[in-house]
Amino acid sequence: MTFSVITASWCKFSGDKRSNVWNGLTAIHELFVREHNRIARVFYKMLGQYYPSLSDERIDELAYQETRRILAAQFQVRKWLQFAFHTRQSLWQRIAQRRPMY
Repeated sequence: MTFSVITASWCKFSGDKRSNVWNGLTAIHELFVREHNRIARVFYKMLGQYYPSLSDERIDELAYQETRRILAAQFQVRKWLQFAFHTRQSLWQRIAQRRPMY
């Protein structure tokens, strides 16, 4: 499968050259980047207020890492819920059809 790389000025810059090929992937990237920046801004302000002795670079790094942990946890919860729902749904389908579970 070959992907043509679009080089128009309206394309989003991402770590993956295929991110502008599929609109859904571009939208997901954009949502996660915006959510990351929103949470990081809150942490940056809070850390600056509570720890004024820290340098700006240190506050920036702490805010980035904490935000990264939060978004990774949110992503894992979403994936786990999708898995759990699918497993539960297929279990009930098997019961309704009276099929053996193996």
